[in-house]
Amino acid sequence: MKTIGRFVITVASIAFLASGFFAAPALADHRLGHKHPSLESPAQDNKETAKDPVCGMEVTKSGAKNIYEYKGKKYYFCAKDELEKFKADPKKYIKK
Repeated sequence: MKTIGRFVITVASIAFLASGFFAAPALADHRLGHKHPSLESPAQDNKETAKDPVCGMEVTKSGAKNIYEYKGKKYYFCAKDELEKFKADPKKYIKK
């Protein structure tokens, strides 16, 4: 009986971890069409990019949907949730 209980707990744990990995909507924007600096080199095609100040991803400026101007400078974000984090506390993400 103890072996079956351990098996059920193990399977339930794996299912829980897998559901968080595959269904995390907050990460969906990061998986679609954005280049992460730690995984790929910056864009090599003549498109100007900017670094998302929240997560560090490279964002192509042309066609960017999440743009915010703060103290006269434009900041580009890979996802709306990153933009909202920045708006809540810009000083936290701006490096001097």
